[in-house]
Amino acid sequence: MMDSTRRRCGTVAALSLAATALWIDSPSDPQAAPFDRSRIDSTLVRLERDFVTVGYGQLHFRRAEPAGAAGRSVANPVLCLHQTPSSSQVFVEFMGELASDRTVFAVDTPGLGESDLPEAPPDIEDYAKAIAEFLDAEQLTEVDIVGYHTGASIALELAARQPERIGSMMLVGLALFDDAERAAFFDNPWPKPRADDGSHLLDEWRRSTRWQGPGQSDDSRERMFVAKLAAGRTAWWGARAVMRHELEPRLRDSSHPLLVVNPNDDLVTVTPRARAVREDAAFVEFPEYGFGIFEVIPAELAALARKHFDTEAE
Repeated sequence: MMDSTRRRCGTVAALSLAATALWIDSPSDPQAAPFDRSRIDSTLVRLERDFVTVGYGQLHFRRAEPAGAAGRSVANPVLCLHQTPSSSQVFVEFMGELASDRTVFAVDTPGLGESDLPEAPPDIEDYAKAIAEFLDAEQLTEVDIVGYHTGASIALELAARQPERIGSMMLVGLALFDDAERAAFFDNPWPKPRADDGSHLLDEWRRSTRWQGPGQSDDSRERMFVAKLAAGRTAWWGARAVMRHELEPRLRDSSHPLLVVNPNDDLVTVTPRARAVREDAAFVEFPEYGFGIFEVIPAELAALARKHFDTEAE
């Protein structure tokens, strides 16, 4: 009885936390856009949100540029692709740092954030196609890319399909799983399916906090957790796509300048496998940081990205 009571209490607490976080950063909340801007120095960077229509539906994206830029200028564009299941909001602080001297785009991948849900479970190739159409819509002929987990897989697929449109890449966490690890995922996929008693909420909250790094705020953890809930029963589609994707050949065949960043999160043991695949790539380890790294050390990551992108452009 005591265990079941504790379980119910934990579930209620998770639901209450989710409701609070949804109120804070809900897309329908009129304070949502100001909430974005409250996380950056708006005297240095202008941050806006918008939608664009592509083949499968509408994509939501964030755009940041120097505060003094005239109109919608595009200088040294950078494209940020997020992890699963999350949204482009994870890059807000990072964009606030990197966009002081360039234009930075961050797209909600199909089915996540505020982007439309595809009609069927997509593969990485489908995500890459949608992102290529986004580049067309925004008239971006070449971009540098920051890819985070699933976003890294999408970045490499896009680079394979349209190599001329990609400059340099900074990839944070690479899903270089072997066959046994892939099979284990399909035996026990995550995020957890919905449970009638709400116990899946507590399971996912625990997963969200397991890889929490120092300095990650309560707000950051709540935003990550709410993103999983917002995706509903399709939250696992992104992870499914990653596990079906042949990442290693794409990594091996890529000739784009590459910086690999390895924080202490759920890809910490598989990301180093990239060293044997791309010996020319630069590697930076962040064993002291886990989930939320883009919000905890945005200035440091922006400095890494800026140095990598600008050096390779010379």
